[in-house]
Amino acid sequence: PGPGVTVPGLIPGLESRRVLVMEWLDGEKLTAGVKREVSAGDLPLVRLGIECTLSQLLETGVMHADPHGGNLLRRPDGSLAYLDFGLVSDVPAQVRDGLVSAVSLLVFSRDYPRVARLFG
Repeated sequence: PGPGVTVPGLIPGLESRRVLVMEWLDGEKLTAGVKREVSAGDLPLVRLGIECTLSQLLETGVMHADPHGGNLLRRPDGSLAYLDFGLVSDVPAQVRDGLVSAVSLLVFSRDYPRVARLFG
């Protein structure tokens, strides 16, 4: 994880092939935000989540594949924590390159037919 992003540590000796036991992290699930108005103070955390997801998808290729509000915490220090690593995907370099090309074509040239051809 990068600055401002936390993941719980693995508790050695308690894991198995089917079970991953990780440390407890304090914080508020982002689904709790459904019960209140979103404020300007939420924007840094939203920005951080977007940056982290894009970094996983486009830079590292190792992606938390279930990042919904119940698996994300707002930590007391304002950082973002990812929980539940039961679904992690490996995104091959060729797919990452294709996604960058597709987004570039969509954003800069709006060449929708060419984007469609990228994916077959």
